[in-house]
Amino acid sequence: MNRALVIGAGSFGLALSLLAATNGCSGGDTAAPATSDGSTGSSDGEAGTSGTSGTSGTSGTSGTSGTSGTSGTSGTSGTPGDAGGDADAAPDAPDAGNVTLTLKNYLSWCSVTVNGGAPSSVDQVLSFPKNTVVNVAGDKASAAFVWLYWRGTAGDTTGTHDVAKVTTVAMSGDKTIQACCPLVGAPTTPCPDP
Repeated sequence: MNRALVIGAGSFGLALSLLAATNGCSGGDTAAPATSDGSTGSSDGEAGTSGTSGTSGTSGTSGTSGTSGTSGTSGTSGTPGDAGGDADAAPDAPDAGNVTLTLKNYLSWCSVTVNGGAPSSVDQVLSFPKNTVVNVAGDKASAAFVWLYWRGTAGDTTGTHDVAKVTTVAMSGDKTIQACCPLVGAPTTPCPDP
């Protein structure tokens, strides 16, 4: 006997028809046609089979792969040491190429320029190559003050110090200089030592 079996294939709407031949059935037996749910049966009470078979699913892979990063190398290399020096020898002295100029501006009452730079009324610490001659110029910061002198410059050789507004500093080593601009009401009052 030949039976037709209809199998639904899920949401894809695909119908598969399978024709199966079975042996051992009597010629008078006929199965009822398949119903919409896939069950079969007999109108005269014979046993029937029921079931739904099918596969449904989605298969796939999804993802993002990547590499992100920054790499770099930075640094400074040092100077190699002596290959065979005396182990008891003193370490090398620091770089003796630069010396420091400390410029004191008493109470910020003067306006000072260094090597033609911008005027400033604050104390400054500057670095120069050894034996450089540095040019300095000073004047009163406002009408409330008067220019009096430089201390520690090339012209500072007497008790009245260097009264020139424009002068120099020979940087044979670290130096400290001072600009002095007292109040108008006390124009000869000296500034305290820096």
